Amino acid sequence: MVTKETSRLLRMITAPMLLVDAGGVVVYGNAAMLELLGVEESALVGRPLSAVTEADDGRTMRMLKLFSGSGTWLPGTMVFRRADGGRLEMPCKGAVVQGPGEGGGTLVGVQLDQRLYFRELNERIESLNREIRQRREVEEQLRLTSFALDQAGEALYIVDDQARFMDVNDAACRFLGYKREELAGLSLSDVDPAFSMASFLERWQAVEQRGRLVVESTQKTRAGEIREVEVAITPFDYRGRRCHVAFARDITDRKRAERELQLINAAISKSRTPFFWMEPSGRFIYVNDHACRSLGYTYDELIGKYPWDIDPDFSREIWGPTWETIRDKGTVRFESRHRRKDGSVFPVEVTSD
Repeated sequence: MVTKETSRLLRMITAPMLLVDAGGVVVYGNAAMLELLGVEESALVGRPLSAVTEADDGRTMRMLKLFSGSGTWLPGTMVFRRADGGRLEMPCKGAVVQGPGEGGGTLVGVQLDQRLYFRELNERIESLNREIRQRREVEEQLRLTSFALDQAGEALYIVDDQARFMDVNDAACRFLGYKREELAGLSLSDVDPAFSMASFLERWQAVEQRGRLVVESTQKTRAGEIREVEVAITPFDYRGRRCHVAFARDITDRKRAERELQLINAAISKSRTPFFWMEPSGRFIYVNDHACRSLGYTYDELIGKYPWDIDPDFSREIWGPTWETIRDKGTVRFESRHRRKDGSVFPVEVTSD
């Protein structure tokens, strides 16, 4: 049972969060967690935590036991299963939020560590983007020879105007799981589940007119796995025939990271608690809809402002020490006031992490 004091604490937490009782059963999940997992409350609350997490030889339950012995937030990682079958590896933090002597039994809170999650996602996406930029620079300089074909580190296909493979390199064979002689008898329709000849011919004409085209597509390996790819296509004369050469880059991990980031953004955007994301300088770089409504500003008006622009009790001079405190402690709560666009002031309780 969740006590009134615990309920008040939960209303201050905007990050995706759930509560688990001493028996490992989920007793609460906030709107952000339900949005992240893509489930209704009835599909989460009342079920064992093990039913919504990935089997991991007891690691999740051991982590939950560790959280249940701490009154301070401890870091960890849990892997959840989304309603659509997706796998969500979530850096989290957990702690006892309601003790056994508080009238409702011991409850352990597990919430998404948003700061670490955003940092990891941004680092993964930026790393993949750097690799893509480097690949494109190499593509502009590469002259295809038989040696270059086999030595190219990415999957490379030479395709004729009927979508048949004229040649492939070793990387393409490894990526798709075929031998070269097997691919020689196949066409794009055998490895692209979304293939249509009409779309292929339109793309062929676009490459001929522009000289280069980059598209996103999917490819199916011999084992049946669907991988997302970015394909850079250029025209190429091969053995007396007009062909196209395509470099295929596996972007499955990048697209998954982007989708996870979109899910987090959607959950925060729909939260009924004002949310402000700031740079180390204090400048607002993201605010959710409720923050705009509570202050009477539009999104564009709030972006670029600073805490002291909306808080009459906060000054530019104390921002530096405040940021250091937040960075060192991880979570800081305090009471203050916010000033609306019309000048009216109202009390607030701020949670920063």
